Amino acid sequence: MKSSKNEFSGAANTQKYRLTDKTVQKDGRTLYQIQALRDIPEHNVEEGDLGGFIEHKKNLSQKGDAWVCDGLYPALVYGNARVSGDALIENSAYVFGNAKVYGNAKVKDSAEVYGNAKVYGNAKIEDRAKIYGNAQVCDYAVVSDEGEVKDSAIAYGEARVYYNEVLSDKMKLDM
Repeated sequence: MKSSKNEFSGAANTQKYRLTDKTVQKDGRTLYQIQALRDIPEHNVEEGDLGGFIEHKKNLSQKGDAWVCDGLYPALVYGNARVSGDALIENSAYVFGNAKVYGNAKVKDSAEVYGNAKVYGNAKIEDRAKIYGNAQVCDYAVVSDEGEVKDSAIAYGEARVYYNEVLSDKMKLDM
């Protein structure tokens, strides 16, 4: 769904998105759909495109090209969670609690990042995977297919956690 570019254009506009009036409820919180105020070519977003839902502007940085996508099942970011850099949250993924997703990281396909977890670098979290507690996933690590990284575990390098595998406690995995 797009609006006329003229409605958003302005040389002094440094904002990347705005909150719309469309809302959803999640865990007793009101989340607002976002709308792009400029093109974000890296994520195929054009000025006027609608994005996913965030609780407040602290959830998605106005700097960089980070984006929360819309879709049949939009992505949600809420609580004290923060998405920044060039990160992408899409396809029914949830980022919440105090979680941070940044760099070129991608969270998608019903994956969840929450608690105090951090996902960064070029990491990918997908296909119903969960990252939580104080866990970290970074570099080129991939967690998918219902894999979990939790507690204080760290997946880094080119680590792969998938098919219901669980990396927990203070474990570190590098491949």
